[in-house]
Amino acid sequence: MGISVAIFIFLLGAFIFWKIAPGFNINRYLLLSGWCIKLGVSIFFVWIFSLSGVDGALIQGDSYNFYFDGQVLHQYAMQDFWGYVKLLLGFTPDNSSLVANELAETTIWSYGNNGDLINDNRLIIKLNSIIHFFSFGNLYAHIFIFSALGYLGLMLIYKAISPFVRNQNLLFFLLAFFPSLIFWSSGLTKESVALFSIGLFLFSIFQILEPNFKLRIFIALLISILLLLFNKPYIGFIIIPTGLVLLIGKVFAWRKIVLLYFTMGILSVGIAFSYAPKEYNLVDKISFRQHDMANLGKGGIFFITDSSFCAFDYSFFSHFDTLPNNKIIVNKSTRGEYKLFGPNSFYPFEISPSPNLYERYLIKEPSRTYFETPLINNSGVSLIKQVPISLVNTMIRPIPGEFEGFGSIALFGVNISLLLLIIGSLLFKEKIDNKRTYIVYYLITCSILLLVLIGFTSPVFGAITRYKVPADLFIILICQILIRPITSIKEVKHV
Repeated sequence: MGISVAIFIFLLGAFIFWKIAPGFNINRYLLLSGWCIKLGVSIFFVWIFSLSGVDGALIQGDSYNFYFDGQVLHQYAMQDFWGYVKLLLGFTPDNSSLVANELAETTIWSYGNNGDLINDNRLIIKLNSIIHFFSFGNLYAHIFIFSALGYLGLMLIYKAISPFVRNQNLLFFLLAFFPSLIFWSSGLTKESVALFSIGLFLFSIFQILEPNFKLRIFIALLISILLLLFNKPYIGFIIIPTGLVLLIGKVFAWRKIVLLYFTMGILSVGIAFSYAPKEYNLVDKISFRQHDMANLGKGGIFFITDSSFCAFDYSFFSHFDTLPNNKIIVNKSTRGEYKLFGPNSFYPFEISPSPNLYERYLIKEPSRTYFETPLINNSGVSLIKQVPISLVNTMIRPIPGEFEGFGSIALFGVNISLLLLIIGSLLFKEKIDNKRTYIVYYLITCSILLLVLIGFTSPVFGAITRYKVPADLFIILICQILIRPITSIKEVKHV
């Protein structure tokens, strides 16, 4: 039955894309071909992340966790539907007995409750729990739905940006088939929802810039903002406030001098948050996230006590016993680090063996794509010094051979493709009007902020290639807006 549902989702998606193609100014057969290829990549995605050792699951990693935790929520819905509805709407506190009992089997429902403003796992888990009502547990039904969201998001971006692009067919092919975009938006990932959210946001903003727009555009804009903040907060906190430059540009008739003032405003806000109290301090937040991601990259044993978050090197795995219901016990004295709830600083300590049961947060083997990077350590000077390092790590590395396997070559190939796009758009740049200048400014600002932030906080190449998908998208859009028509380029070469 689950296979039938997956096939139905494929056909439903084909019907929807066939119907909307004229409104998006895309050839119907081209759009459908992209949809079929995208589902082929979805199957490839499952194969890449396939696993036979986790309860017979077809997939591993975050995708498995999103799917499995959604199943746990669905099972709870069968017991208490109204309680489930309250959970979906966020009315159930984290310290409730529900989290400790009915949701005890979840793997990442509480992952992220360690000082983060928003737990960005829960939206995807909730969406999967809803899909479980009709998927009959078929993994492909879930993945096809997420793929459809990602594809629709990319087409919304095409709809928003194509009026400002000379080579619209090239824009479609890059959005639909650029390796990082098609791969990471074809699986059960946050990136699929992120691209849909970005597409809905850009489409809504550009509609608002037009003389006549309808109330439903405001509703779409609000939905996109909520999705951005609850799915990938770091993306939302960058592209939503920065998007004000487009509205300001419209008010001031797209005068270029306004961009200088807006840049000064961004720098002022960054400096202000660098000197803000600890709970809002930008440097402290980035330092903590960098330390946290470094711990995850190096692997380790992580658990929670009554008052702190504890981290230990993975080589000490034998010093602990893992128990059912996500519990862990210490059986041998072990040196590690702890962080009190609230503050972001880690301190070295040694834990002694005891019969105490601790809440298991995560047990993770070292990542083969981890690399050492200078630590910021709550220093504004160190943060500024690391900006160029961050850009190199996100735009150029990994160099082939930096880690074992074909992955380093593939990731390097994606980065080189982006750099060639940038070079080509600069070599064959055409003069653009003030409105397009604002759009390019907005996209450049978002991409640089995303790349620098990701470079600060992610010392794992495998994570970087996922996290920077929106930046890859913005770079493609910048290049397509800047480059002159391909026909004129051919004429120049011929001459």
